[in-house]
This record gives sequence, structure tokens and C-alpha cells, in this order.
Amino acid sequence: MGVLVKYQFVIFLLCFICTVSRHALLEGWAMALPHVHSDLHFSTTWIGAIDMLFLFMYALGNMIAGAIGDSYSRVLVVSLGLIVSSGFWGIVWILIMSSIDQPPIYLIFFGIMGCLQGGIYPGTVVIMGNWFAKESRGKILGIWSSCAAVGNILGSQFSAAAMSLGFSWKEYLIVLIANLCLVGCIFWVFAKDSAGVNPNIPKKKRISAIQALKIPKVIPYALTFSCLKMLNYGLLMWLPYFLKTDQDLREEIVAALTGLFDIGGVIGSVTLGWISDKYLDRVITAMIACLIPIPGLGIFRSITPDVYWMFFIVIPILGFALGGGTAFISAVVAADLGQDQADQPEESKSTIAGIMDGAGGFGAGLGQIIIGGLQNISWSAVFIYMIFVGCLALFSISPLVVKYIRKRKTEKLVELDDKQENSIQVSLSVD
Repeated sequence: MGVLVKYQFVIFLLCFICTVSRHALLEGWAMALPHVHSDLHFSTTWIGAIDMLFLFMYALGNMIAGAIGDSYSRVLVVSLGLIVSSGFWGIVWILIMSSIDQPPIYLIFFGIMGCLQGGIYPGTVVIMGNWFAKESRGKILGIWSSCAAVGNILGSQFSAAAMSLGFSWKEYLIVLIANLCLVGCIFWVFAKDSAGVNPNIPKKKRISAIQALKIPKVIPYALTFSCLKMLNYGLLMWLPYFLKTDQDLREEIVAALTGLFDIGGVIGSVTLGWISDKYLDRVITAMIACLIPIPGLGIFRSITPDVYWMFFIVIPILGFALGGGTAFISAVVAADLGQDQADQPEESKSTIAGIMDGAGGFGAGLGQIIIGGLQNISWSAVFIYMIFVGCLALFSISPLVVKYIRKRKTEKLVELDDKQENSIQVSLSVD
């Protein structure tokens, strides 16, 4: 194994644990919300407001940190995002331990943390794109982009295991916070932006966000990603509540089905990345991820408690398409779009990744507000809306699909003309 391959493995691992540690902490916080409600007397309205502000500020942080990452070291941006946000998490933990029960204070700190964490994912996507060639990028980043789902799984399992062993939610939360800070320090020391580059050297002049939006494919993919992430977060956040209240399923079944959604996302991110390397173009692969949820959500809503076993089939498929599709676009496609501009005089990779992830964050936050309102009307209204969003995702990517099909037809016609011309020349030479 060469030195480059060894360091590629190190970079893969470092970037992977960055997002895993962030999502593990967020999942640990989600597991603690019932205790926040009971111990700190936070209403569900305040808890929802904190989550929404975090998502919106995270989306804003994606775009700000993405632009900064094109001017300075991405390793520095990612590391500071991890370390400084862990410091604010620590302040929140102190407030909890002090039994401070004023939701507006927590709202402010979660908004700050969301903005600070906005540079972590776009930065690691670009670093991964710098270290791995396009020929294998789909497979490699497909595996890597499962980090969010893996973090969710590890965070929920660690929290549940700690509680079962007699530890309080406050005790396991500080462990996850300390882990986030430790990972940030390790990343700062050992990671590099790309092979042979000193991470402390400032980058070339960055591209503006307006210029980045004018780059072909950025807006269609950003809109598609926003819709898919809206659906992904919608199911991820509301699935346990729906299965418990509407389907009246037991806790262990709800936990198993929720885990299957994340597992489906892991399998989907790996599979879609591999398929896009070996068989299909990136845009066709993304189209498949947009297409599956439309009938899938309809089938999901039609399932009754009498045939709840069907959830064990439909939920992993939805996780495959939504979790896998969002991971594929935010990692593989975003890295490709950035690397395609690598020969331009202005740096754009982090800005593009930030726009993509920021669009997803805004979509997820907006979706939570809309789904929360529709849920008060009926669950049928929620699923009609989600199917509409799935159609909107398919519509957003359709111009790229049509363009790709036309391009392939033109290439085939050119190949056919070349073959005919060659056959004519051979026949003339024989004569």
C-alpha cells in the first residue's frame, strides 16, 4: 500500500468521524428531549422552535462557512466548527446542570451552534473530493456519506445503552460533547486539505455565491436536494410519533422501524454511489432516488395496523431513496460540481458545497414547520404534501435528465456516423 493510499484512508476516516460525532451528539440530544420536557418544563412548542432555529441557522452557516472555506484552510474551518460548537454545547450542559429553565436562552445558544456547525459537512465534502479521483469518487463518497446515518444510529444506541446502565441523560450528553471537541482537535492536527498542500496557506480568490449559482447544474441539484432533505427529515423526525399515535405500535417495534430507516439510508448512499460509478450517470442515479418516494409514500400511508409488517419492507426502501439520495447529492454530486470548476481562476468548491447543503437545511427546516401544521389537520394531509414535494424534486431534476438524454443521443449518432464512415473507407480501400 502506497503512501498516498494510506493517507487517503486517514483522510477518509477523519472526515467520516467528524460527521459521525456531530450526528451522534444531535441524536443524543433528540433522545434527551423527553427529559428536557419533563425536567426543564420546556413545552413542545419551545422544543420545536429550538430545533427549527438550529436547522435554519445551520443552513445559513453552510453558505457562510462554504464561502470562507474557499478563501482559507478548510481543515481550519471544519476544526473550529467542531471545537467552538462543542464549547457552546458545554455552556448548554452547564445551564442544564444548573436547572436553568428559560427556553429563550437555549434558543440563542442553539442558533449559534447551528451556524458554527454549518461548515463541517461542506468542508469535509470538499476535502474528500480533493483526495479522491472522479472515477472512484461515487463509490468512495457513497460509502463515506453514510456517516450521518451511522452517527444517528451510534448516538441513539449509545444513549439508550447509557440509560439502561443507570446513567442519566445529562451524563451521557457530556460524553458526546467531549467527543465532539476531541474529534475537532484530532482533525486539526492530522487532516490536510489535499495532497501536498499546506493547510495554513490562504487559498486563491473565492467565487461569490451569485456566481456559484450561475454554474450549470447547481440550481437544479440544490432544489432537488432541498426537496429530498425536506422529505428525509420529515420522516426521520415524525416517523416515531406517527407509528405510535396513528398506528398504535409497541415501543420496540417503533424503535426497530426507525432503525431500519437509517439502515436503508446507509445502504442507499453506498449503492447509489457505486451505481453512478459503474453503470449510470450521476443525474440518472439522482432521478431514481427522486422517483422511488412518490409511490413509496402512497403505499406507506395506505398501510393499516392489521398489516403493519409491511412497514418493515416500505420503510427501509424509503430510507434507501431519501437517506441515500440526500447523502449521494450532498457528497458525490457536490464534490463533482466543485471539482469540475477546479481549472477556473476562482475557488468555488466550498461555496458550491455550502449552497447545496444550505439549500437542504432550509428545506428541512421549512418542512418541519409545514408538516407540524398539517399534522394538526390530518396525517393524510401530511402525506399528500410529502408526495407533492417528491414530485417537485423529480420536476427540479428533470431538465438535467432531458439534457443528459439528448447528449447521449447526439453522442450515439456521432458514433454511428463514424462507424459508417470507417466502413465506407474500408470498402473503398478493398476495391
